[in-house]
This record gives sequence, C-alpha cells and structure tokens, in this order.
Amino acid sequence: MLLLSPRFTRLRHQRRLLHWDAIARARFVQTGEQVKTQVMREAVLKKFLTHIDIQATLISTDNQLIVENSPTDYYWGCGGDQSGYNHLGKILMSVRQEICQQSGASLGEREKYPRGLA
Repeated sequence: MLLLSPRFTRLRHQRRLLHWDAIARARFVQTGEQVKTQVMREAVLKKFLTHIDIQATLISTDNQLIVENSPTDYYWGCGGDQSGYNHLGKILMSVRQEICQQSGASLGEREKYPRGLA
C-alpha cells in the first residue's frame, strides 16, 4: 500500500497518487510475466535444439494444438476447468514453428523423423 505524504492532504492529490500507484503495480506484474514467459521460451528452444529425439517428437505434431493439460496450473497449463492461459503449450507451438523455419521446411512437408532415427 502506498503511504500518503502529509504534503498531499487534498483528496484530489491522494486519489491521483493512488491511481498512479495502481498503474505502476499493474505494469510491474505485466513485465514480470513477460520476463517469465520469455525465459521459459528460451529454455524450451535450447532443449529442443539440443535433443534431436524430442525435437522429432515435437515436429511430428505438425500443426496440431499443443495443450499443457495440468489440472492445477492455470498459467503454464489449461487448469482444471480448461480456462488457463496454456503458456507452455503456446511456447511449444512457437518453438516448433521456429525449428521448422530454420530447417527450411513447412510443418506439413517435414519428415516425421530425422534421418537415422527411423
């Protein structure tokens, strides 16, 4: 909670301070979530670029929707009532698209398994 200075005794000034405090808190939360999601995306991308076997599994999903089916996690997963944000599923789909773009193939044209694994 923002402590009001005795300098701002007028109600109008106090309301203005509370308004700006609420905006600052909202921006901080939004920025924190953006950072958390970006860090997770970088980690997932590194993981799938490093491990060819799980990369093949990810690519084999073609253009299918990927959902982190966690009944308790409403941020990374879909939650118990399927109303969650599913950020991990969105990251996986984004990484899948990036890997396919780097390889120069579209999702529908790519082999199910890289050479040597089939």
